[in-house]
Parts: sequence; structure tokens; C-alpha cells
Amino acid sequence: MRRFAAEGLRAGQRAEVLADSRYWRALRQHADTVMIDSPVSDRSDTAVIVVPFVDATVLVVAAESTAANEPMLLRDEIEASGGRIAGVVMNRSTYDPPAFLKRLTG
Repeated sequence: MRRFAAEGLRAGQRAEVLADSRYWRALRQHADTVMIDSPVSDRSDTAVIVVPFVDATVLVVAAESTAANEPMLLRDEIEASGGRIAGVVMNRSTYDPPAFLKRLTG
């Protein structure tokens, strides 16, 4: 497992990923499942760069601090690059669900 040290980026710096299909093909030979946790889209194009090499993308959205149009713009960019969105996760939400939903989720 590799981890990009995003905390090492300074404000305004971006992470770059080189698209090389040989790397991704080799990785598939050694792992059944690969998850790529890319940096936030305003600091890196990683999510779009790896689209040709992944089966699907799950968008993780900071619920309380992300503008409503930002996930849709990223979705459109990923889909325009041939990617498939498998779902969206709302992270850091302070939403208090109604009681009936709480009962369903435990």
C-alpha cells in the first residue's frame, strides 16, 4: 500500500500523477481490489488522470463546506473522460436524520 503525503503540500501546491497504463496493469496482477484516495480536486487532477485505469469512482464530498455545484462539475469531468461514478459519500455531515432512519441504520 502506498500513501501520498498530502499534508506535505503547501497552500497552492498540487500533486501530479503520471498516467502510465503499464503501472496500472501491473498493479491489477497483484491485487484484487485497489482503492485510490486522491487529493481534493482543487489541489490535484488525480481523479481525472486515473479515470482510464479504474473501474469506477466514488466521490467523497465534505458536506458542510463544498459548494453544491462542485461535485457535479467533477462528475461531469470524470464522465467526459470515460469514467463511471459508482456513488457519492457525504463526509463531515452534521445532519441529524429523522428517528425512522436512525432505527433503520442501527
